[in-house]
Amino acid sequence: MTEDTMEKNCPDCMKSMPVDFRFCGQCGASLVGSSAGSKHWLLRLLNAEGEVEASVAVMPGAQVIGSGAEADIRLEGDKAVSPRHVLMRLQNADLSLEDQGSRNGLFQPLAKATPIAHNDLIRAGGQLFRFQLLKRLGVDPVLPLPHPAFGPSKPAWARLLRYNRHGQVSMARLLDSDSFSVGRRDADWTLKRTRTMSGTHFLI
Repeated sequence: MTEDTMEKNCPDCMKSMPVDFRFCGQCGASLVGSSAGSKHWLLRLLNAEGEVEASVAVMPGAQVIGSGAEADIRLEGDKAVSPRHVLMRLQNADLSLEDQGSRNGLFQPLAKATPIAHNDLIRAGGQLFRFQLLKRLGVDPVLPLPHPAFGPSKPAWARLLRYNRHGQVSMARLLDSDSFSVGRRDADWTLKRTRTMSGTHFLI
């Protein structure tokens, strides 16, 4: 560390960090004392391009993520984040997340094929969908949502609802085949004006 740079090297990854950092922004190791090898959870905020915009160490106990002044980790300027959005709890090296009744919910990206169930929500880019099994309609409580004006010639087994930015259903499609794709192009359901979606974004 020098007075010119006011930085110090991480004892684990040797990455240069500002002297006032308590944890390494690269690997999460402690920069306080000589506790080399002491790993910690690290929360990273990604921008629209998927690049790391900010990093913060997750401390033991409970922390609230949100846009309000009472949040421990505050995300300002993002209208999709509620004042108290997520409760993050680190206890005995186990990290858990709990939605705090936020308006837009808490979602996890899918890296592989994952089972879905009746009434599950699907977020694809900036689009929000709800998957419903037709045999469960009228059995499970659901939102009062319309069926499409016309449907497939084969018996349908499910439907997919698309929500607008006001949380209202804007479109619906019936599913009558073993697979159904959604995307901006080259998909069974093509949404051409959705810039946040890929050509073929997801497959049911």
